[in-house]
Amino acid sequence: ISPFYQYFFLYFLIYWSCAGLAFLISLVTPPSLSQLAGVLTVLSFMMFSGAAPTLNQLKYNELLPYILWAISWVSLFRYTQELYYLIGIMPYNPSPNTATLQYY
Repeated sequence: ISPFYQYFFLYFLIYWSCAGLAFLISLVTPPSLSQLAGVLTVLSFMMFSGAAPTLNQLKYNELLPYILWAISWVSLFRYTQELYYLIGIMPYNPSPNTATLQYY
């Protein structure tokens, strides 16, 4: 099991960046639409994070090849999932190929 401070630091970074994004959305959008814009932003981040559908499925989509995969580059949750995975496997001393795996 990984040390607690690594997970805490990851969750702190997620909270800090999401709070900043929420403040930005609330400043940019009208007050009546700010909550809806925030929810849609989080849902779109989740949709293009690479968990389901995977990044490989986004990249080789028949309808919009490479476009949906390129959208995943701005998803905050894509990088937090990758970091969460790396924190979880580091106590098991993985091979360098596993630790540098990209695009699943």
